[in-house]
Amino acid sequence: MRTPNSLFRLRSETQITMAAGQNIPELGGYDFEFTSVVPDDFECPVCQLTMKDPIQIGGCGHRICNICLESLLRGHSPKCPVDRQPLSRDKIFPDVACHRKILDLKVKCSHVGCPWKGELRAVQKHQSECLFKVVECRNKGCKEKLTKRDMINHTITACVWRKVSCKYCRGSFIVKNEQQHHNVCQKFPVQCTKNCGLSNIPREKLLAHIRDDCPLTEIDCKYRNLGCQSAFPRTRTKTHLESHMESHLNLALCGLETTQNQVKDQSKQIERLTSIFNDQSQQIERLVAKITEQSKQIASLTFTVQGLVQHVERLGDTMKQGFKPKSINDIEEGMKVLFEFWGKKYRGTVRYVGPVPRLGNQLGIEIDPAEEVEFPPFCYSRHSGTYNGKRYFSCAPDRGCWVDFSRVIECYEDDNSNVAPDSLLPM
Repeated sequence: MRTPNSLFRLRSETQITMAAGQNIPELGGYDFEFTSVVPDDFECPVCQLTMKDPIQIGGCGHRICNICLESLLRGHSPKCPVDRQPLSRDKIFPDVACHRKILDLKVKCSHVGCPWKGELRAVQKHQSECLFKVVECRNKGCKEKLTKRDMINHTITACVWRKVSCKYCRGSFIVKNEQQHHNVCQKFPVQCTKNCGLSNIPREKLLAHIRDDCPLTEIDCKYRNLGCQSAFPRTRTKTHLESHMESHLNLALCGLETTQNQVKDQSKQIERLTSIFNDQSQQIERLVAKITEQSKQIASLTFTVQGLVQHVERLGDTMKQGFKPKSINDIEEGMKVLFEFWGKKYRGTVRYVGPVPRLGNQLGIEIDPAEEVEFPPFCYSRHSGTYNGKRYFSCAPDRGCWVDFSRVIECYEDDNSNVAPDSLLPM
């Protein structure tokens, strides 16, 4: 058996080191001061502390902390630290009974000054609530560390980094910045800067006080707009008005005369402007009548133009209609034609009209790109604008064709590009 005091230690360096080739594991036992006697077989042979989550090794029956065992198993050729027997994950298991007995042991709280003693199983819950635990002040900027018991008072009443509410504006500020806040707080009470003796004026109302109420503020005479240039403290207003009554009256009479003259001038100007307005109104009426007449003329011309446009469109449609040529002389280069060849109809553009040796008068036609040509491969009529090595016209490769006049079904003329739109060619 070991006495409680002999078990209170941080680490036992002399017994942690394993045999040659073994890793030094992370300590995994309970590092508390026990008030009850701890049996020797509750001590981990690796970390020399009271075992935490004890694991029993099958065969030899020795026990080790779970964390210490995992550290051993990560090493090369792990062995039992007591009898040096090989370790295997297949032959280890948690020792629940031993674990329960260890949790029954009595310990002291590790926080300095705390009188708490209790079962090991309760220590974690206690320490999470322990008032002797040292914590850091939660106020941003404060690095003070005190026990929870002392931290409560520090945080609420002593910490210069705590936030408080301004009793004037209800805004918040850090205690250490109190003076800075008061220097800008709009509701902080200040004295009149004119030294009139009034204090406790909210800063936001100071300018209004000086402008409207302060007896020492210098103001202009209320007859300034009539010509009085005097300025004096607000307290002397009555004295000034009484002593300058006659001069103020003279200024008022002069001002009245000036106003009467201005009214006369403005009346004349109004009459002149009224006459101009009447003349312009008559001009506007005449312009409106003229615009109305011109609008009618424009509407009539628009109707006429629309009729002409429709007539031109009808003429254009007539010009674009196809026709049946009576002879080869009716066909010109550049015309669009619909012709029949090898049992099928094709569309194309006339590129050549004239004689071809051994073929007679022929039409050299470039077949439209959209047409799928199905001439027999041996057909001499399909070419690229040549016959017997001589070029008669230019066209896309293998899109040329010699066609007799008798195979032409219809011709089409285009007054712009000599190419009839596909939509006008019959299928």
